[in-house]
Amino acid sequence: MQTNDQKPLTKIAIVLLSPQYIRSWIDSGLVDDLISGGDVDCTIFAPKHIIERINDYKIVKKVLISSIEPSRSATNLVAMSWVASRKRSSTFRFALTRTFRTDYRFFAFGNGRQAFWGQSKKNLKTICFNALKKRLVILYSIKPIRVVRTMLYRRLEVQQRLPKEMVSGGFHLMVIPCHAVDELITDYLSSARNIGLKSLVAIDNWDNLTSKSVFVVQPDYLTVMGKRCIEHAAEIHSIDRSKVFPYGLPRFDTYRKDLPSREENEFDATVEILYAGFSLPHAEIAVANSLWNGLKDRFPNQKIRFTYRPHPIPIPRIDGVTEVEAGIRITEHGKLDRTNMPKMDEEYLASMINADVVIGAPTTMMFEAMLLERPCIIDGTSDKFHRTNAASAIRNYTHMRDLLSVSNLPIASEVDEILEHIGLIIEKKVQFVKYEMEHLYDKGDPTYSAQLKEFLTEMRNGN
Repeated sequence: MQTNDQKPLTKIAIVLLSPQYIRSWIDSGLVDDLISGGDVDCTIFAPKHIIERINDYKIVKKVLISSIEPSRSATNLVAMSWVASRKRSSTFRFALTRTFRTDYRFFAFGNGRQAFWGQSKKNLKTICFNALKKRLVILYSIKPIRVVRTMLYRRLEVQQRLPKEMVSGGFHLMVIPCHAVDELITDYLSSARNIGLKSLVAIDNWDNLTSKSVFVVQPDYLTVMGKRCIEHAAEIHSIDRSKVFPYGLPRFDTYRKDLPSREENEFDATVEILYAGFSLPHAEIAVANSLWNGLKDRFPNQKIRFTYRPHPIPIPRIDGVTEVEAGIRITEHGKLDRTNMPKMDEEYLASMINADVVIGAPTTMMFEAMLLERPCIIDGTSDKFHRTNAASAIRNYTHMRDLLSVSNLPIASEVDEILEHIGLIIEKKVQFVKYEMEHLYDKGDPTYSAQLKEFLTEMRNGN
């Protein structure tokens, strides 16, 4: 029983729908921070495959979401939103191209006629599969059919899809970490609105607002990585700027705290090169091999340690290069059963901190290396096999163009150009590079957890 001198509790329902949010909200210590003051009560709602992975997390109550099947109304509205909103972001259009033309080029003859015909058949099968799976997107590409939108919204507004424990639990706020504007999130946002439960969507990565379609139902509040994302929320999703908070990312709180110091620089003895793999099909092993051979030719008397760190999710590639050259070290990610992603531990941070040069397509790890002020070079090379190669991705992805707007970040379209940049870094013994990227993520701000706790305090006080 609450006494008069006790603070009123703010009750939060945290909905975790993907294993990667375990890393962001539990392993990062965020939930622990929220409840540490004794005035916030958190309950985690999650499906079975998430609950099983956090069974050992006893500090908060966990409620099983028995069904994650979305409603027909949400399914139709999300499909309609994707195709109807495609002009709002070049990434939306590229996503449609990837879906209905695949990630792989049809006319890639580099590996011989037999490989060409084999890949062409695979592409056709993929297109047929995607067309069947995304048949509603095809249907709603016919504009007159979208007249059913009003009817679908009405159906969405009268249904209740939240777990009964959330509906009757007296919660003040529903928080949903999010990397995609999908059907289930649409159901939850609509159902929360129906019962007057405030909602906060925590965007979980730097690309999510520009690449995952438009919100069918807007949340009451949105947290994003940086100030540039406020513009994306307003321009692409038509969300009021006053409802969008650039708190950062929970797992990026690491970069706002004390970090392990860089080991004593040994440029003259060993140059550490880290090549970060791409999250899309790109002939990156061929690029890494060419860089390794080029470095040995250009710097025959320099000891070089070259590490290739592939993306943790296996990416199928069709350029025929599957093995790295002898002498290149490969990062082994090990089992990723808990979160499907590597831990952001000291070993992970050290792989970037101790690198003299970090190279890769514009991915999250490159973003992190820039936050650590490592000398970075963007691999912007192309290839004739993958529709998603680095050069193509840079042209088509809105969030990647945001990163490339950083003025002192070198971008190379050829392997020789990457080698030239590496040579300059080695010759000048560049230790650190201060990137002007506060508009994308401000390391000087308080941690995500501190800012969220302040928001909850204001909410509790009625501000």
